[in-house]
Amino acid sequence: MDRLRAAIARYGSLDGVIVDVGVQSVDGATPKEAREAVASGRQPTLAEVAAANEFGVPTQGVPARPFLRESGKQYRARWVGLFRTAVKRTVERADESGFRVLGVATVSDVKAKLTSGPWEPNAPLTVERKGSDRPLIDTGQLRNSIRAAVRVPGSPSVLVG
Repeated sequence: MDRLRAAIARYGSLDGVIVDVGVQSVDGATPKEAREAVASGRQPTLAEVAAANEFGVPTQGVPARPFLRESGKQYRARWVGLFRTAVKRTVERADESGFRVLGVATVSDVKAKLTSGPWEPNAPLTVERKGSDRPLIDTGQLRNSIRAAVRVPGSPSVLVG
């Protein structure tokens, strides 16, 4: 009962708890900003690269490869179950460790989807430049940058994954 009281005192409710999965960036990137970076020729941020691939840049011949949205569709039931477990764990332990577990699992799932696709093949010029025909995988930097930011009101954000 003491742990339950402590959890209620600390969290009151779970309003405002966020597990934000993707490329974490101070700048962020909207699809429009990603298209503009690609079109202008300036070096895009990693968040803009992720957005350009997620939504595509048709005017530049970049097809949409929605690894985040498709992950959400494919793993939704698993993530809902993990969320329920996270809530229970939060109440039992009076900490946010359950949400960290959820974050690690979602990052793993997104990385798996990013790697496996199925995605539209790379253009011949891209294959020549990269030396590979694997969409979304060049140096591995995009895949390795996928993280989950666990945000619990009253606690500092924690990056996991």
